[in-house]
Order: sequence, then structure tokens, then C-alpha cells
Amino acid sequence: MNYTRRKQRGIYKSNCNCCYAPRGGELNPLQIKELIRDLKKAGFVNRGGKGNHRNFKHPCGVRLTISGNPGHDAKRYQEREVEKALLEVKNEIC
Repeated sequence: MNYTRRKQRGIYKSNCNCCYAPRGGELNPLQIKELIRDLKKAGFVNRGGKGNHRNFKHPCGVRLTISGNPGHDAKRYQEREVEKALLEVKNEIC
């Protein structure tokens, strides 16, 4: 999810002491369920997984694994992987 989308959702700035680096004005992390929602919207299908891992596949052939409980915050590398997968699907012609 990019900066403008986060800004629309109102999570682009933090003034409290409980969030990530409030002095630097960093963005609050997304939750795993928000990443999953974005993948499903783009046409990815959940192929199942073991434990808290979910394997997603797009009809174009792009694959991605997301780990973590849906209510937990996503790590930055997970957000980057989802953004990269969404861009790949957008640029590919199936």
C-alpha cells in the first residue's frame, strides 16, 4: 500500500508514544488481513498453507507467501513483497 492510500486512510502520521518512531513521523504498519484483502482484490487465490502461512497464486503465475496472524502488524518486508507482486500482476498480460 503506497503513501497516498495510507494518507487517505488517515494513518500517515503518528503523534502518540505507542507507535513506531513517532518523532520521525513514520507510517503505522498495516495488518496482515489488510495485505490479504489487497491480494484478493487483485485476483490472487489463497491456496492454503501450514500453520499461519498462506500461499497465494495469481492466474498469471505470480506466487506469494504471507505469514502471520491476520490481526498482527505486517513487517515492512511483507508490505514490500505484496507491493512488488501487485506491480508484477499489473504489468503482466495474462
